[in-house]
Amino acid sequence: MNTADVTPERAAFLLKAMQDTLAEMELCMLALRKSHREEVLMMAETMIDEHGQLGLEMEQLAQKKKLNANLQLTEESLALIDTIAQLSERDFDRSFAEQNRKDHEEHLQMFAQCAASEQDGEIRALAEKGQKMFSKHLKMAKELEEKITA
Repeated sequence: MNTADVTPERAAFLLKAMQDTLAEMELCMLALRKSHREEVLMMAETMIDEHGQLGLEMEQLAQKKKLNANLQLTEESLALIDTIAQLSERDFDRSFAEQNRKDHEEHLQMFAQCAASEQDGEIRALAEKGQKMFSKHLKMAKELEEKITA
């Protein structure tokens, strides 16, 4: 695929996916500093490891496609992380679990849609890999949310 084939939609998908990954990792790093619940800490570590690996692959693909990805957290992500950071530990854990479920539902839908319709083989393969990861993470997030809210 040459650079001319990198459509605005493909570029937008990669940029949003990278921004979302960065936001997820920031939220999980916050959890490592703020929470004392073993299951929250374990989930945060898993998310950092697995989102970090996928994020690295996305960055490499963006570079290969010659996309200028000035990667920063969005204002919305910054505000959300700041709001969650202000919560008490108990409320933080509950909010962390809920936000993870919501984020992974959204990410799973976005990656599944891309995996089903993308013509670029490299981007489709990345979307399929992300879809599998987000499906696993959504299950984990739902289980965590159930434990915390029980």
